[in-house]
Amino acid sequence: YHRRPYKSLITEKLSQTPSRYHVFSWNLTTAVWDKVNGAKNYEVRLYRDKILVTTQKTTEFTNDFSSYINVEGNYTFTVRALGTYSSQAGPWT
Repeated sequence: YHRRPYKSLITEKLSQTPSRYHVFSWNLTTAVWDKVNGAKNYEVRLYRDKILVTTQKTTEFTNDFSSYINVEGNYTFTVRALGTYSSQAGPWT
């Protein structure tokens, strides 16, 4: 399979939380991002060639997608921080 290293600068904002910049990247088949203050967990979406493969929820700042990265393609991911309540979800990056 073909994976392009993916790095970008993103902004996360939770309700009642000041906006901060966060870096996210790949570590082999694991998506990695910075902690967002006030986040209780994160939702992470994996795309292959711009098509959604899966959406995962985690309390960590990483998510291992190795079981989903099994065919050739350009893999990217987006992540958003989630607060205690659904109205506190940050934007997808």
